[in-house]
Amino acid sequence: GNAPSAVANRVVLQARNEGHDLAREGNEIIREASKWVLNWLLLVKYGRKLNLNTLQWIPCKQFSHI
Repeated sequence: GNAPSAVANRVVLQARNEGHDLAREGNEIIREASKWVLNWLLLVKYGRKLNLNTLQWIPCKQFSHI
């Protein structure tokens, strides 16, 4: 859908507004933001997040009601 594109556009807009050089830093900014967005979506939907280093689930009990 359009949600991933909307998030990417928002991240790039915010980075530009903060003075980042998008030509030089753009790929890294999007890469880091995508890690955060993935974990946020998993947390909201499943009440857990993914450790991106070990690829193991981390339960988050405080969000299990969502």
